[in-house]
Amino acid sequence: PRASAAVASAALARGDLSASALAAYDHACHADLAGRHLVEQLIQVGVQTPSVMNHLAHVLTRRKSMADTIVAVTGDMLPASAVLRPGYLLRLVL
Repeated sequence: PRASAAVASAALARGDLSASALAAYDHACHADLAGRHLVEQLIQVGVQTPSVMNHLAHVLTRRKSMADTIVAVTGDMLPASAVLRPGYLLRLVL
């Protein structure tokens, strides 16, 4: 489970909605979303650079499972680490 959900559940169970409890929740949310934000930023760079976009489109057309992985990560069905693994990134650029 996501850290933010655990922090929120614990705070609600204690009846503690103080600023410090909410700050812990905010921190946990940022940690939960950091990888996904990085993936989104990498996609934006690729889309904004035609030569990179052409390469990625070619690779993802040939390797459907890699395309499926990106869709699953951006759809929040897989963790961002599925795309950020060195092996995945290496296969994407080669």
